[in-house]
This record gives sequence, C-alpha cells and structure tokens, in this order.
Amino acid sequence: MWGWSGRDPMASVEQALTQRGWKYGRLSNESILTGVGASGRRVAITIWHDRERQTLALIFNVVPADDAIARGAFCAHASRGWSPEALARVCQLLAHRNYHILLGRWGRDSADGEIRLTTALPYRDASVTPGQINWCIDSGVAEVLAVHTELEHAAPFRLAV
Repeated sequence: MWGWSGRDPMASVEQALTQRGWKYGRLSNESILTGVGASGRRVAITIWHDRERQTLALIFNVVPADDAIARGAFCAHASRGWSPEALARVCQLLAHRNYHILLGRWGRDSADGEIRLTTALPYRDASVTPGQINWCIDSGVAEVLAVHTELEHAAPFRLAV
C-alpha cells in the first residue's frame, strides 16, 4: 500500500518539514499546510496526498505576509483592478514559464484569478523520501519567488504582498 517499505508518504512529508525546522498543520490525514517567508514575501505550501494516484501534490501560493490565511492567495483578476492588457501579460508570462519549467506547472483560475504552482511527486512502487520532498519544496519556492517578481512588473498597481 505505501510502496515497498510500507512508509506513509505523509510521514515522510512531516519528517522533511521537521528536518527544516518548519511549523506545519495537518488539515486532514491527506493534507498539510506549511509555508516560508523569503525575499520579503510569504509562500504558502499545501501538500496533498492523492492515494488513488499514489502521488503527492505540492501547491505553492504567494500570500500577503500580514494575514496570509485570512486574505488568501495572490490573484490577478479584473475584479481586483487588473486591466485586460495586464491580465494578458500575466497569462503570457505563465505560459512562457510553463514551457521552460522543469518541475511543476503554473495555473490561473479564471473565476477568481488565483495564481499557483503545482508540483506532482508520484511514488508508485517506491517510498517518498524527505530528500525528494525537500527538493520539490526548494525548487517550488524558488520558482514562485522568481515569477512573483515578474508579476510585479505586470501589475496595474503596487502589489500589497
């Protein structure tokens, strides 16, 4: 069930986060919320276990540093003052990054404008190691911070993140 070693993938996630000294919360048996502040921004990371697909999904969002959970993720949407031209630049940037990215994919929800990076870590017939999880976290945080810097240039106003 958990691969050849019988280890629960979420136990490996907890071990990886503990090794980092990060705080985290279990949202359920299948999901963990954590995050990190870096380069003047806060990155929220939700790690979700899809048992059926034998995959961990890591979802990265830039969130406001002052009240990250209450205000939600970074969004680019007309209802938040983004012009059609600025939104087109955002979509073009995300498409460009998706073409070149090694691990993960960028997405933007057209309903509310939420922008996030999602990385899948399949484990199939093996166990997930804390090292693999930490590699996904490191690459995801670096990618999110790089793209957010580019998004600031596309914004129709100064971003309050």
